[in-house]
Amino acid sequence: DNSKAEEVYTLDRAHDSTVRVVAVSRDNKYFVSAGLDKNIKIWDLIRGKLKHCFERAHEDVIFSLALSNSSEYLVSGSKDGTIKLWDSVNFLLIKSFVKAHDETVFSMVFNNDDKTFLSGSGDKSIKIWSLAEKKPIHKISDAHRETVFSLAVTKDSQYLVSGSKNGVIKIWDMDDFKEWHSF
Repeated sequence: DNSKAEEVYTLDRAHDSTVRVVAVSRDNKYFVSAGLDKNIKIWDLIRGKLKHCFERAHEDVIFSLALSNSSEYLVSGSKDGTIKLWDSVNFLLIKSFVKAHDETVFSMVFNNDDKTFLSGSGDKSIKIWSLAEKKPIHKISDAHRETVFSLAVTKDSQYLVSGSKNGVIKIWDMDDFKEWHSF
């Protein structure tokens, strides 16, 4: 393979400190970044220009972001366990879920139908949230023995894959949220 990745542009000083997380829209039109400065920034991916900044979006460090598949919504999770739901088109805060988790929210993902999003935390749990109802609709308590660091949903939305601090990966059935397999 002779292909090489080429840098398109660099955003020097895009944030005031460490960029902890980035997410790209499905249509590749924009991306979102957040980190230790507690700001969430929405960028035009093609031009490399800032579209919007949610200044001091959280009271604590932001560790997770996820964009809905339609790119209409954004969720963010922070060190203090707070989750926020944003309108990423009109740049508005829709809802703040204070103490959504008992510890840092390390991972978030939207289900492919955009009806639900999921969060994983240092409290070892995974929560499933209804976008319409704006509340948790299911909790997998003690989903892992250690921090839930990563979440992904299969393209057909049949399975959730979660990864934890101790190296364990689990696959969950999205219909009943029962563990299907563990590695």
